[in-house]
Amino acid sequence: MVSDNPEIFFEFAKKFLLQSIILPIAYTGNLVAFMTQPGMQAPLDTPAKLLESGLPIGMYNYQGSTTLAFSGTTNEEYKEIWEAKHWITSFADSFEKAIRGEMVFMDYRFGLQAAMSTTYLDVLGRPQLFLANFDTFR
Repeated sequence: MVSDNPEIFFEFAKKFLLQSIILPIAYTGNLVAFMTQPGMQAPLDTPAKLLESGLPIGMYNYQGSTTLAFSGTTNEEYKEIWEAKHWITSFADSFEKAIRGEMVFMDYRFGLQAAMSTTYLDVLGRPQLFLANFDTFR
């Protein structure tokens, strides 16, 4: 009987409290925190937002085609982006910096889509890189 052996009662009480009260509270709190603040930055989906962010802008120079795309523009935002750019030498390093929120990486969409769908996914299969909705290279 429980009254004969208080250790059994206390052991049962500890397990009951852990399983029925503490674990559900911890799980629910963590779930609510994730759903209210998933930890993602607002997307930089326009040239103006890109410039306002103040983040370094990395570009890869495809034998001068990037230079041609930007040098002839009349768009003031694109001129400002061009002046603020940093040439990158490593795609992997640039993607990792973009994921950490340390820089913005601009490239042709098909190149980014390939990298996103093969390498840069989180544990749930969601892309870690965001594709902007504006087409820079028009």
